[in-house]
Amino acid sequence: MLPLLLAAACTPSPTEEASFTATAPTTVDVLFIVDDSSSMEEEQAALRTLLTSGFGGWSGVDLHVGAATTDNATVTWVAGDCDEDCLQTWLPALEPGIAGSDLEPGLDIALAAMTPPLSDGANSGFLRAGALHAIIFVTDENDCSGLEATASTGEDCYAHQTREPTGADELTPVTDLLQAALAVDPDGRVQMSGYVGPSDPRCDTAVPGQRYSEAISRLGGVEASVCAEDYTEDLAAIQARQLAPPDRFLLPAAAIEASIEVTENGDTVPADDDDGWSYDAELHLVVLNGASAPAEGDVVVVRYAM
Repeated sequence: MLPLLLAAACTPSPTEEASFTATAPTTVDVLFIVDDSSSMEEEQAALRTLLTSGFGGWSGVDLHVGAATTDNATVTWVAGDCDEDCLQTWLPALEPGIAGSDLEPGLDIALAAMTPPLSDGANSGFLRAGALHAIIFVTDENDCSGLEATASTGEDCYAHQTREPTGADELTPVTDLLQAALAVDPDGRVQMSGYVGPSDPRCDTAVPGQRYSEAISRLGGVEASVCAEDYTEDLAAIQARQLAPPDRFLLPAAAIEASIEVTENGDTVPADDDDGWSYDAELHLVVLNGASAPAEGDVVVVRYAM
């Protein structure tokens, strides 16, 4: 009994409160990051075919759709009301060719596309304040962010991913990249999804994209296999997740996890990785899992100590 009393006495009482209304996004900026290395010819063709009929899966929202490559963060984009002539002009951005580097820093590229100098230069107007910024990676390699200047081949990048960090020439931590992405628009949201290499030996044409998988999981997107024969069903799942009410809520400051109390429409939500709340301390994100995922209009209140 005494240890329990001592633990309770050491747990700080909540002093801060953040309130959120779970509202599905009405403004969505979708950015495809397309791997343009030599192994991506079939995947690019599949992606282009996927959107040949337009953007119907995002109907009902104010939409921007853009594409950049793992070599170039400049975004080629159109609005969701793009007509047939406009669509046919834009679609080649999804099939940019296969002459790019096999050092694919997709996470770095996504961040570069969202931040100055590109966000207020060549990419000006694409991202809008308060929107859902929805990144979709399409790649058969793992992320090499941070090694573009020091590694010479993809094999160099993969060697760094299988050993302990030794110095400044290492991969940029995924956490650092996600923190920077979340800081881009305090009034908006960032979600990452992707067609990436799975950890499945049957997909022998792709390298497992563990760094992309981590980013997708932590920011609440959908992970699909770049080896899939048909991307249609996975795109529908990605779109459904993008257009759903949020299940992740960014606190304005770091919280002491033991102090966190969460209510949903006034009802207490338990701490539970499956059907309650969990906390990503590095990203300051409170996540409502499983049965606790909010419905449209639900009010989520988080009380915590700093």
